[in-house]
Amino acid sequence: MPTRFRLKPTFPLDENKIRLRKLMHVVKSPITGVAFLGALILGKIAGFEEWGLAGVFGAASAGLYRHWKKKSASIEDAVISELVRESNLAQDSELLRITDELRSRGHTQYSNSLGRFVLMKQRIETRLHQDGKITEKKKEIEILVDSICAGVCDELTELGMLERQLTDVLTSGDQAELKRLAERQTECHNRVMQAYTTISQTAAQIDDMLAPSAQPVEVRREESKILDRLIDELKEENEVSSRVRDRLRNEGLAGDDFKLP
Repeated sequence: MPTRFRLKPTFPLDENKIRLRKLMHVVKSPITGVAFLGALILGKIAGFEEWGLAGVFGAASAGLYRHWKKKSASIEDAVISELVRESNLAQDSELLRITDELRSRGHTQYSNSLGRFVLMKQRIETRLHQDGKITEKKKEIEILVDSICAGVCDELTELGMLERQLTDVLTSGDQAELKRLAERQTECHNRVMQAYTTISQTAAQIDDMLAPSAQPVEVRREESKILDRLIDELKEENEVSSRVRDRLRNEGLAGDDFKLP
């Protein structure tokens, strides 16, 4: 059976998962445990009956509520950073599995190409989340980088299928089909090359894009134009990958999940 794969984008994050993870952070915190244990010990020492113990626990709960409410923003930042890190690790693991699958099927050149995309993706994401803060601009960049990697997987999948088809057509004498497959192969190669140029440029310039600028307004505008240009290119790659996905689906080569050859 062909291997199925799906690259789930990091953003948008699941709000329910964020809330649950925040709750677990509070519940598992030693502060919460110590507060309730202290309330229990105090109640026992004071000889409180059931209603007295309820009052002590109520006071402990109120104190904890005030404490965690003050900490809510910092806890949420930590939870989001944790979820982003887990998502990126899961994506990298899946991408590396695909590189191994491509290599095992004899597509070493495509395996090596995808490995280079993984390195660029990791470099960009490391810099994006170095300070632990999530901004809308960072989200936009990461969404588009994730889309580029998913799109490249589509392109490399199609290239693998085209190689199989070319093997058959070379002994068929069908010159028209040979030309059609060769043209599609060239288009895929060009799209992968363009995608790599864009993602490597992004990785090379990510520090300048994210660093606060003390330059005059005119210079800052030029810096913004660089970022906007790269984002536009990433969006173009995203649109290309969507068209490839639609074509594969229309040809019956992929459904909601995509298959390696």
